[in-house]
Amino acid sequence: MLPHLNFYLKGHQILNTNDAWYYVLGRNADGQGWYNLDQGLNGIKSTPITSVPKTEGADVPIIGGMVAAWADTPSARYSPSRLFKLMRQFANSNAEYFAADYESAEQALKEVPTDLSRYTAESIAAVKEAEKAIRSLDSNLSRAEQDSIDQAIAKLQEAVSNLTFTPEAQKEEDTKREVEKLAKNKVISIDAGRKYFTLDQLKRIVDKASELGYSDLHLLLGNDGLRFLLDDMTITANGKTYASDDVKNAIIEGTKAYYDDPNGTTLSQAEITELIQYAKDKGIGLIPAINSPGHMDAMLVAMEKLGIANPQANFDKVSKTTMDLENEEAMSFTKALIGKYMDFFAGKTKIFNYGTDEYANDATNAQGWYYLKWYGLYGKFADYANSLAALAKEKGLQPMAFNDGFYYEDKDDVEFDKDVVISYWSKGWWGYNLASPQYLASKGYKFLNTNGDWYYILGQKPEDGGGFLKKAIENTEKLHLTN
Repeated sequence: MLPHLNFYLKGHQILNTNDAWYYVLGRNADGQGWYNLDQGLNGIKSTPITSVPKTEGADVPIIGGMVAAWADTPSARYSPSRLFKLMRQFANSNAEYFAADYESAEQALKEVPTDLSRYTAESIAAVKEAEKAIRSLDSNLSRAEQDSIDQAIAKLQEAVSNLTFTPEAQKEEDTKREVEKLAKNKVISIDAGRKYFTLDQLKRIVDKASELGYSDLHLLLGNDGLRFLLDDMTITANGKTYASDDVKNAIIEGTKAYYDDPNGTTLSQAEITELIQYAKDKGIGLIPAINSPGHMDAMLVAMEKLGIANPQANFDKVSKTTMDLENEEAMSFTKALIGKYMDFFAGKTKIFNYGTDEYANDATNAQGWYYLKWYGLYGKFADYANSLAALAKEKGLQPMAFNDGFYYEDKDDVEFDKDVVISYWSKGWWGYNLASPQYLASKGYKFLNTNGDWYYILGQKPEDGGGFLKKAIENTEKLHLTN
């Protein structure tokens, strides 16, 4: 091979592409073949950008340097983090040849409040001085001098954070914050799906909520049991019409199969209409919830009574709670049923919670979302959830859902409707890796904080685990509404 010095002497320009810096995708550590990542990283450390191979010690002018990633094995997995590690190492090791990053400085300048009239003169002066320091920076600094930029940014950010309101402005700000606090939803949730509550009991809960300054009653009418029947329960789905009385009887039978409450089985349309108006008169909104595709025990039994075969999800065993997302007949019926309830609440309430929590926990050892991904069904869940959100919006309702199934494991496998209010109750537990609130917030979601640490399960004792009253009260004292 002709030494690179000869190329230069013959008038060629040289882009230094030293193979000491090479990385072949898939070769991620020493011992995994030539040009592995560790070899490339170490080569970058020991071989500067000016070191051209085979120059016999001569100083050869270059037009630049190129670090390279190769795909000698096309089937090898591409790892962005490993490639970026290589790129970062090359930039850091040859910092004097790389331009400094000014974007963060520009962003810091943009974050300075445009109206400084509400702050004290002393704190404004500190901001102005820090701004001037950034604007005075040399525009040709290298990455090796990045610290001077970062220090100037830090001083500006500190000055902005130390802006102090004038006494008059502070009073206005305190008032504004109090108004914002009062405007937040303060909600009591009642599980009237599993257990029957009489209209009078629900009114008494509304009375107490109004007395204490709550804004809403979240009423789970469909949650394992389904304890609310409309006057007309006729359902049209699957190319047929299911008669109202048949649907009612099937739901009642399904609810009793879940739990035959001696105090009653279902609330009527007249009772819920009366409750909505009663709550409204007390300044309390009603947020109805009909849960699916999990917590559907009564509906699954009802569908079988109506001739819909095998509506249950089936994994390690047949689920008693959750619908099979591949059973189109069951899916069609359920959407028609929930749509009918949405029609009733449209114009009477603002928000409708369609549930979507705890998919097939009973048939997967609480690994339902993992199973959906494993069997390639997670997309079907997203399609189902999105269809309910769209249905709610079509009827003028704000869709809401529990957080469980949204972007499981903080991953973008599928897309979910961004207009849904997330009722965030749990980050999950071991093996139940729900999306973090930070991740969902980064996607623009709004939250109703439904912190599971505030939960009270009727009759629960300390030896039964979480959810007993004393613990719930302790947690409400420790955890603020915003936690």
